Amino acid sequence: MITTRSPRLPAASSEPMPARTDAADSAASTGSCPTAFRTGAVTARAHRHHPPEGPVRVLVGKERFSENHAWPEMPQHWPAGLAGRAVIEVVGQGQLEARLVESGPPVDVVVPMWSPLSGRAIRAGSFGLIQQFGVGVDNIDLDAAADEGVWVANMPGLNAVPVAEHAVALLLALARRLPEAPKGFEPGRWGQPAGRSLAGTAACIVGAGAIGTEIARRLAAFDVTVTGVRRHPPDGPVPPFAAVYSADRLLDCVADADSVIISAGHQARPAGPRQRHRASGHAPRRLARQHRPGRPPRRRCRHRPPEYRAPRRHRPRCVPDRALPRRRATGRHPRIVATAHTAALTSDYFAAASRRLGDALAGYLDHQPPAGLLR
Repeated sequence: MITTRSPRLPAASSEPMPARTDAADSAASTGSCPTAFRTGAVTARAHRHHPPEGPVRVLVGKERFSENHAWPEMPQHWPAGLAGRAVIEVVGQGQLEARLVESGPPVDVVVPMWSPLSGRAIRAGSFGLIQQFGVGVDNIDLDAAADEGVWVANMPGLNAVPVAEHAVALLLALARRLPEAPKGFEPGRWGQPAGRSLAGTAACIVGAGAIGTEIARRLAAFDVTVTGVRRHPPDGPVPPFAAVYSADRLLDCVADADSVIISAGHQARPAGPRQRHRASGHAPRRLARQHRPGRPPRRRCRHRPPEYRAPRRHRPRCVPDRALPRRRATGRHPRIVATAHTAALTSDYFAAASRRLGDALAGYLDHQPPAGLLR
């Protein structure tokens, strides 16, 4: 049974969301899950777990997964017995709090997507599981969930392959100057512009976790020498990387690279304000200083962090995904390929994530914690 709800609800509270804990931060950077929900003096209550005997109501905080897939398609990837019991309710992005606090029947599981899930909404609800349809949990009040005994789970590494493919596609587009390619049909410009090959170049991946490793594996097939940066590098060899360095070697790694791919994102920044500042400011500026007048920039940067706002004339070549201001992302620039957070929006990922959600629901009904549990 499927229901869709799109009422005009009161605006969500402006209650600030807490920062991620060190444990969750570390997990995102490595593509694994921490064993402790959070580290602190507050101890979580017993799990707030009351699985129903009848229908299971799942509340999703975004209208659709993508233009190709709607949430009512998820049960086809679930166990048959579970699919018949599920009631999927959908609210608009940003409307979870109003739905949980002020209206509607109780729900059992919440899939917030990008909607904020505040402590007020968690305390007002009776659900026992928050299952993120992805990896990021910055929009969830983890402290409130721990205090209320609500399980919180994500899907680390599940989107690594589609995101890696997307990253390589964008890097190839820049190397071969595909944004400028239509100019080659103009009179007198047949065959222009000339691009460059990735073979024989060096790339640095900042954030050598699950996604970074998949990117490195694909770039290695293009005969690219790939180095990585992560908070806790392993001691021994780490194929497909030629080497993996700690965060304090970030600038050295960047200086030796022809391309830089930042896959750490805003959910897994290096520990400490100094390293965060390096990742968001110093590294892109060092790339920018490599430019010479009259020449296309030698360096490239993917996923430029939102904090970086260097003057336009100093910006490095980028392959951003939701990193550029809207007016820049929607415009055209010969050295920029911009995508609006579409890297994981594939049919394969939707099916895999739907199966993971179905497994989590089945476990919830059997009083079993889900995979990817963050406590």
